[in-house]
Amino acid sequence: MAEVRIEREHDGVALVRLMAPDRKNALVGDMARELLAALAEADADDSVGAVVISGGEDAFCAGAHRGLLAAVGAGDDPQAQVDIQAVYAIFDAVRRLRAPSIAAVCGPAVGAGLNLALACGVRLAGDNAFLRSMFVGNDIHPAGGHLRMLRDIGGRSLAVRMAVLDEPLGAAAAVAAGLAIGPYPPADVEAAAIRLARHAAAKPSLARWINGSVDDVIGLTDDAAAQFEAEAQGRSLRQRERAS
Repeated sequence: MAEVRIEREHDGVALVRLMAPDRKNALVGDMARELLAALAEADADDSVGAVVISGGEDAFCAGAHRGLLAAVGAGDDPQAQVDIQAVYAIFDAVRRLRAPSIAAVCGPAVGAGLNLALACGVRLAGDNAFLRSMFVGNDIHPAGGHLRMLRDIGGRSLAVRMAVLDEPLGAAAAVAAGLAIGPYPPADVEAAAIRLARHAAAKPSLARWINGSVDDVIGLTDDAAAQFEAEAQGRSLRQRERAS
């Protein structure tokens, strides 16, 4: 039975659903590969202007499954190594999506599940959201770009609070820290994410272009970034005039 489903009937928004509620959407190898396939499908469709990732009202993603982590730690199961690499590949795939991405976070987003939320460009939080690094709690070092994403989004202090001190954040604290927008009633989070995504999805080519430019200006000087944006805007104006 499929544990990931992609829906594309939301006016240019691809809704990627995690559907393993019995384990709070904890990731195993097959589910990770299904999620990678769904992300690739959305990325390849030029009519998709935004991607929403949702785990439902009760749990976003409880991380990598404990059984998988135990098998990786034991070191005697080659398939476990393949499976954990598939989990790690998810976060890079989300970060590399051409369309902007939004995480609809309800319930736990823990460990690798927090990574999945952090990899998205924006996070909407239900008032039952629970964000925790959990790597220290599980006696393992963070992976999957966890520290870099936390630091990029919230600064060094937040990375230390969550990854080193293992401080959990509820919805209100996550919003206050700049990690999420909200909070919303859990039943409304997915719909709110889709509504927000539709702003970009109405113009998918432009949304993908600007989304890529957000990364392109990283590391540029102020003058270089201004020049980059001026040239891009000039190209967009010429395209608009040709289309009119």
